[in-house]
Amino acid sequence: MRFAADLHRRFDVGDVRRVEANGHPAAGLRVGDLRQVLAVDVRDGRVRAVYGIANPDKLRYALDQLARSA
Repeated sequence: MRFAADLHRRFDVGDVRRVEANGHPAAGLRVGDLRQVLAVDVRDGRVRAVYGIANPDKLRYALDQLARSA
């Protein structure tokens, strides 16, 4: 949660929603005018990696989820 709060302080982050990315929970959000998905790889209770996906072709499924939940 601290990571998300820090992002919000540093950038114009909005419209944060829970989505699915490759079968795993992720966050769909807007940073400025850019839509993206942040996926977090957690193993043994520790964050191993954070992936930011902003390619529109790769985001199609997540953006469809966001549109349905709006």
